[in-house]
Formats: sequence, C-alpha cells, structure tokens
Amino acid sequence: MVGRLASEQEDEVTVITPDGATHEVDRNEIAAISPPISAMPPLGLTLPPMELRDLISYLSDRNQKSLKLARKKLKHGKEKGE
Repeated sequence: MVGRLASEQEDEVTVITPDGATHEVDRNEIAAISPPISAMPPLGLTLPPMELRDLISYLSDRNQKSLKLARKKLKHGKEKGE
C-alpha cells in the first residue's frame, strides 16, 4: 500500500492513499513501513554553496514581494473618505 501515514496506534495504523481514501490497517498485516521519500531533490547536495545561497535569496525575495502585494490587496474596514 502506498500513502501517507496519518496516525499510528499500538494495534493499527491509518494510511491516506493518493486518491484521498483513508485505510485502517492492522499492525499484524504490516511487514514494514518505509520512511517518507521527498519528491524534491536534495538541492543542498546538488548545488554548489554559492548557487544554493543565490537560490534561497531569490526565493526569499519573491516571497517578500508576494506578501507586500497581498497586503496591498487586502482592505479591512473603511478607507478614509468613505
């Protein structure tokens, strides 16, 4: 079975499969539980330190710009003159 481990109890585990279905599985039916595997490549191992630093800086800058834009779009309460 492939899925995300949602919860673990002493006698069973709950797994959510990629289609969103929830399954309770008795522990005695489980041969092994594999650790999660990330779809993201290990960038820290594939990029040189300077390129990794530049990537983090770029993503951080984009996030800050997105937050500022989102704040401008949000209007709470009445504006002056309304």
